[in-house]
Amino acid sequence: MDVPLAKFLVWPPFYTLQPNLDTQNQQLSLWSQVILDYAKNNKIYVATIESFDRVTRNSELNRFLSEEFKDMLFKHMKKQKFIIAEGLSMLIFWQKPETWAEMIYRWASNSGRIGTVETVEGLVSGDETTSEEFYGMPVNYAIEVLKTLQKSKKAEMFAVGDSYAVKFF
Repeated sequence: MDVPLAKFLVWPPFYTLQPNLDTQNQQLSLWSQVILDYAKNNKIYVATIESFDRVTRNSELNRFLSEEFKDMLFKHMKKQKFIIAEGLSMLIFWQKPETWAEMIYRWASNSGRIGTVETVEGLVSGDETTSEEFYGMPVNYAIEVLKTLQKSKKAEMFAVGDSYAVKFF
C-alpha cells in the first residue's frame, strides 16, 4: 500500500461514513483503493466482505467500518466494476479485466498459441504459465477476464464437458 493511503488508516474519521456527499464519495474511492491494494498484495481473487475485516478494522484506534459503511463500500466497488458478485462471495479485480486479458493475450501471442485451443484451467495452472502474473488465477475469475477477449474478437470460449476452453485469434 502506498504511503498516502497508509496515512488515512491511522486517521479515526476515515472509519466513519462522512455525511457530506462529496467527502463520502472521496472516502469510498480511497477505501476502494485500500481494498484493492490489500487484495493485490495478498493475491486475493475471490473473497467475501469478511475477508477484508483485517484491513477495515484498526484495533489500535478502536475503529472499524460499520456494516452499513461496508455495504456502501462494496456497492460502490461493484458500480465501479472492481467486483462482480458471485453468490455470497465476489470476484475482486485489483487489475481491470482488460489488463488481465491483455496479459493473457500477450502470453498466447508470444508463446505461439494464436489459433490453438487451451483449457482455461491449463491456462491459469499449467506448466507453461508458471512465470506469468495470471498464474494461479481461479478458473471462474479467468472466465470473466476471457469474456473481455471474446468481446474484442481476440478469443472465443466454449464449454468442453464440465470445463471451459478458449481459442485465441
